[in-house]
Amino acid sequence: MYILGSPIELVILDVDGVILDILAGLRRNLEETASYFKLALEPIVKNLREIMEGKARIRGNARDSAHEIWPHLTEIEITEFISYFYNVERRYPYPLIDGALDALMLFREHGMPLALATNNPMESLRWRLEAVGIDPSWFAAIVTRDDKYFKPHPKTFDRIFEQVDIAREHTLYVGDLQIDWDTARGASVLFCAVLTGGVPRDAFLAEGVPHTHIFNRLADIIEHIEMQCDAPLCK
Repeated sequence: MYILGSPIELVILDVDGVILDILAGLRRNLEETASYFKLALEPIVKNLREIMEGKARIRGNARDSAHEIWPHLTEIEITEFISYFYNVERRYPYPLIDGALDALMLFREHGMPLALATNNPMESLRWRLEAVGIDPSWFAAIVTRDDKYFKPHPKTFDRIFEQVDIAREHTLYVGDLQIDWDTARGASVLFCAVLTGGVPRDAFLAEGVPHTHIFNRLADIIEHIEMQCDAPLCK
């Protein structure tokens, strides 16, 4: 299978912002959690606005994000915040991004091995996927926050390649954040960005992501898949 003209034998996906529409409920879930702990809500609005304007980088994990939004919180307070936040997310799970499930099924139908790389802990990932009818067994390997290395560490994908015997140069990683781009570069794999996580196109361009590798959503990448160089999959 060729993607953007490169032979690809493994697709690694981020979850939030690529498969799941985190923007559909993130602010609501953060605000409910903040209200429980009597924290100011305005910093949430400010942080999300700056991210969508390309003025701030998303940290990529709940602990660092909470510290950035409320820098006065202690480590113990952040731990309590995250625990409550995950419970709120479980009550109000994020829906699928339009076309994401179809894209997953298409990859699977054509025998393309899939893997996940997320900074969610495994427990959180399992109920996130369960809420939208995705079976973790669809993926040949999964890397989470619980592993020794996680995004943006350059060794994040090492455990995936230990389980899936495919060369890095034949691997594509699809992410929605700047740290996903950092991870892909560090791991020497092809990268495609999607805009469904809130980071604007200009922010990816400023980071050096080629404009041809930036898509509105995961499903749009399908149009650039070919089984042979002269035979587009979508035809």
